[in-house]
Amino acid sequence: MQGITLQNITLERDDKLLFDHLNQEIKGNQLVLLSGDSGSGKSTLMRMIAGFVSSDYEGQILVNGDLQLHRSMSDRARNVGMVFQNPDQQFTMKTVEKELIFALENIALDPSEIDRRIQEIVNVMGLDLLLHREINTLSGGEKQKCAIAVILAIGAPIILLDEPFSSIDPASRQDLMVLLGKLRDEGKQILISDHDFSGYQEIVDQVLVLSGGRLTETNIKELLLKDKTPRLYQAGFESPVLFGFRDCSITRGEKTLLAISDFSLKEGITTLTGDNGSGKSTLLKAMVQRQKYRGKMLYHDRKLKKSVRLFSQMSLGVQASERQFVTMTPQEEITYNIDLSDDLKAKQQEAFHYLGICNKLEKSIYQLSEGQKKMVQLIAMLSLPLDFLLLDEPFSGLDERACSYFVDWIKEKSLVAKQSFLIVTHRLDPLDGISHYHVKLENQSLSYNSVGEGER
Repeated sequence: MQGITLQNITLERDDKLLFDHLNQEIKGNQLVLLSGDSGSGKSTLMRMIAGFVSSDYEGQILVNGDLQLHRSMSDRARNVGMVFQNPDQQFTMKTVEKELIFALENIALDPSEIDRRIQEIVNVMGLDLLLHREINTLSGGEKQKCAIAVILAIGAPIILLDEPFSSIDPASRQDLMVLLGKLRDEGKQILISDHDFSGYQEIVDQVLVLSGGRLTETNIKELLLKDKTPRLYQAGFESPVLFGFRDCSITRGEKTLLAISDFSLKEGITTLTGDNGSGKSTLLKAMVQRQKYRGKMLYHDRKLKKSVRLFSQMSLGVQASERQFVTMTPQEEITYNIDLSDDLKAKQQEAFHYLGICNKLEKSIYQLSEGQKKMVQLIAMLSLPLDFLLLDEPFSGLDERACSYFVDWIKEKSLVAKQSFLIVTHRLDPLDGISHYHVKLENQSLSYNSVGEGER
């Protein structure tokens, strides 16, 4: 029997029944989209199918007719390849090339076949410029592309992708969608967990929703017809200048990454878009003085320098949530180093209740799902009494309901507290009609976009 079969899968986590006697057959040679709220168990289920969770669930998982837990680890890797939601958890080597070699050696390929596979996947994925780069210098989207490349190079007949496009630019996302459709047509079985449903119309065969511990099939049109081109600027909206760049440049080795001669950001909510590797995250780090640059940056017309005063006015929410955390529990994280008013305490509790993570407050923050980590990070960041917040991929791993909650909070802080936001994201739908300005980073520089075209 080709495909994945779940037989009576039951799993309890933190006194909660995560899976309640799941029974589902996921047929081979299909591309299946797995949807569900943040924390519903999508990542856990995919790890179980891949064979990474081995002992704490009841029931059986069959892969192509055989029990997955009876296979050796190398045999599991040959049959099921998985890309994690956080690609940093996937890499073990220093460069992309070494990571590819390491993965292919682990499935005992001959050296000549390793060389052929690497060249093939480099051509297919367009990794020529990334192959010899150190992985820790890659952008989030570039890391995701490389993680996908490693799994595809292994050649497993079943591919599991957990939020694989959350940091990938629209053009690359579309290219990967086309590639996955071709792989499905060639006989691969592909299971993708995603909160963003754009781009699946032409390739998806089945949509499964994980909710309340059960899997149900849904009408594909109910999800996919939500796709539309978001509007990221508000015509006629004008506000004072907030932040300026004067002859600013950032280099990586001998390459100039950014060269901004004269540009100003305005107060309000600004969405910053650009291709993977264009320098968006690097620019945000430079703005909070955590990345070297040449030239001048001005905040409210005063030259910036690293100081206590700077960090009392602006801060950066980084792309990988766990890199931001300085404590061990969500409760400690949201109260760290700030004086909370009664209103803010109530707002935080409201957020935890609405997002369904009240029972996680005293748990280890590192036991949360990636989406739940992002929730804690955003609650902590939006609690800060600062004038300017920079948020790098704030919607990664969040379901639509959570996105709406945080966008409403951002809008409220912008209107009531006059707080300004610079938001880097490839997931644009949450900011539709909310963003005041749309700025593009391309050709090493910044420009305003106000002609209404979408990013897809």
